[in-house]
Amino acid sequence: MNEIPIRTPWLGERRKETGLLVLGESHYCYEGDDPNDPTTTIRVVRDVMNGKRLRFFTAIERAVTGCARGRTEAASFFPTISFANFCQGCVDGSTGRPDKAMWQSGIATLPTLLDEVAPRRMLVFSKEAWKRFDRLETMTWEHVRDIEHDGHVQDTGFLSSADGSTRVYCMNVGHPAGRYWGDAGWWHLFIADFLSDPI
Repeated sequence: MNEIPIRTPWLGERRKETGLLVLGESHYCYEGDDPNDPTTTIRVVRDVMNGKRLRFFTAIERAVTGCARGRTEAASFFPTISFANFCQGCVDGSTGRPDKAMWQSGIATLPTLLDEVAPRRMLVFSKEAWKRFDRLETMTWEHVRDIEHDGHVQDTGFLSSADGSTRVYCMNVGHPAGRYWGDAGWWHLFIADFLSDPI
């Protein structure tokens, strides 16, 4: 068991229907926010379900469901998934990027998070988090296949614990705020292909 506290993940009440964990990169904190509040993830997702518009969460919903702009239904979508961030702690809202310690926290805590959430599939909305999967000391990566659309390729594979208790089928989607991320509807082509794969 690691010693770094893990923020309590969002566990949608119907998540077992999909077995899907959406992994983001990090939370932002602003003046007055508690950077160590373990319930931040749950609070943020509940706010989105209650109508708060946050670009990241709108983008992941559109990418996963394929819904058109302006047609998102957060109150229907988020109960069907689990959600957590790779980095623990909180990014200063004025700087915008996790520091080295936050990336290390993700490396240290992801195996425990996966063991607790027990997803069957994981979509990783962070290329930087994805790059660190080969540093997970207690897990191994096994490439499965490339998914290709319009000449663009995304790799998929399994993250597995050494004892075999955890085995999660994963795909990198990249962060919606990334420079070349593009439109969520385009990413839905990859995600729909990934979600239709038999495990």
